[in-house]
Amino acid sequence: MPTRTAAEVDHALDLYLVPLFAQHRLPLQRAREAYYGVRFAFNLYNQHLPLSHGSLDGYKREGPDVSREPCPFEVAVLVSLDILGQPGPESPLVAAAVLFTFDSYARPGSLCGLECRRLISVDGSRCCLVFFPGDREERSKGRTQDDTVEVGIQGREWLRGVAQAVSEVRQGPHKLLGISQASLRRHFAAALGRLQLRHLGYTPHCLRHGGASSDANSGMDAVTIQLRGQWRSPKSVVRYMRYMKR
Repeated sequence: MPTRTAAEVDHALDLYLVPLFAQHRLPLQRAREAYYGVRFAFNLYNQHLPLSHGSLDGYKREGPDVSREPCPFEVAVLVSLDILGQPGPESPLVAAAVLFTFDSYARPGSLCGLECRRLISVDGSRCCLVFFPGDREERSKGRTQDDTVEVGIQGREWLRGVAQAVSEVRQGPHKLLGISQASLRRHFAAALGRLQLRHLGYTPHCLRHGGASSDANSGMDAVTIQLRGQWRSPKSVVRYMRYMKR
């Protein structure tokens, strides 16, 4: 058997796994067998292969106990409207959070933690959510570049009006939405129950998956989706391409 460096083996195995992962044709068990079989065959069992190991992690996240189906835009709108119709000062802000999570692919916790000044106006007609940099110049998911996401794209321009309405209500040194992640989860689950959709098993995080899948289905390229969703690796994005229309 010819001699190969660990980096060469890692690169070759990654090239084998990623396309099959994107096409959803290789079961997790076979992916594990390929990964560990190659490490054993090339006597690399005690060495870490970062590229192919990342691919294997991608398969693991596809499991039903980890990664749920993306929440469709229609369900997101229905949930938002249901919450909006509930009494209480928090309801409009939770309803907006549902729409913003879908539109921006933001992690619910990151969105709930944004300050008012993180919603900025651009050219008087567009607006953006700024997730990084923050006050302490903290890293953003392992990156240091600016993470600014435009609100209302791909036929969802009307969400800019929602953002404007929120900014007029929430001003000063406050959180933009003024709700906790737990409150978002509670309202979201209650709305699914009232709509008799609880059996679908959606959570607020499924909105993040739903936005990416919807935009992939509309023709947005994987690089743009990756940047918008602030994913570090393209391997985190390929799962959403599975939901594109054939």
